[in-house]
Amino acid sequence: MKKVLVGGLCALMVVGATSAFAGTKAGDKQVGLQFAYDRMTVDDSSNSSVILIGTFGYFVTNRISMGLTATANTQIPEQGDTSSSVFAELEPNFHFNTASTILPYAGIHAGMAVSESSGKSNSAFDYGAQVGLKSFISESAAFDTQLRYTRYSYESLDFADLRLQVGLDLFF
Repeated sequence: MKKVLVGGLCALMVVGATSAFAGTKAGDKQVGLQFAYDRMTVDDSSNSSVILIGTFGYFVTNRISMGLTATANTQIPEQGDTSSSVFAELEPNFHFNTASTILPYAGIHAGMAVSESSGKSNSAFDYGAQVGLKSFISESAAFDTQLRYTRYSYESLDFADLRLQVGLDLFF
């Protein structure tokens, strides 16, 4: 009975370790789709946002990925016109490899934001940081939960956005 228990525990550890390192080898690629909903306050005005995020990442090393992120954001203000924003960002992340199916990571991002509201278009440089957890459900798929902070300015308005994103990443 002890041999079966020890053998089963060893097999579980090997399977868990294999899943945890899926997608974290140099040369691997990752694509993902995430969703977010947030509320942002700018100059005493509250906005709700529905956000769709697409990601592509390439693992430069076993722990470092370089990614591209495209974000579509529709803001629904309590008063006034609805606005839309599109973000395109470069995103390096460092992955803290663990011996489980949970893979924590942290990184920074910077890029360009373009917004349209009331028929007027603006663009701005944006930057920020993110932390997250990838929970592997197989060797090639993981649920991704990310807390992301982004700063940018349009004309005289400064934006600070903190949001929680959830989605699915596929590795190949």
